[in-house]
Amino acid sequence: MFLEKKFELKVDPNLPHHYIIGVIMKELDSDNPGELHLKYGPLHFTNKDVENVQDAILLSRDEIFQTTTEESCKIHNCQSLVMALIGMKMAAKANHATMHHFSSELEIEEEWFVTLVEQANNSKSTKKTLMEAKIKT
Repeated sequence: MFLEKKFELKVDPNLPHHYIIGVIMKELDSDNPGELHLKYGPLHFTNKDVENVQDAILLSRDEIFQTTTEESCKIHNCQSLVMALIGMKMAAKANHATMHHFSSELEIEEEWFVTLVEQANNSKSTKKTLMEAKIKT
């Protein structure tokens, strides 16, 4: 399960907002085959959510207070985030998508991610930014 692996994201106290997106290449029969396209997300969460997931992982591994992963997520109020991440990871794998993580000081509108991915098709620097944010799944 997802929590069996470490949930490690670079968390900076000055960048409390996190976003994960899924990117695919458009299919050969589309209008623009091979172009990058935002497929999933953005999934928004905060540093506090990351802490909750990390606490849930620790609790689920505790040998004294044996707790299932599901119970641990419920206790730490992170079950919807974990399920969304699991779903996104499974969908990305099934559709040959890549997942990317971004952090920000402020909340970002969804349209920013759409534009970022679209610009990555024509801009080497934007594509580099996108690829540097890629999560190894």
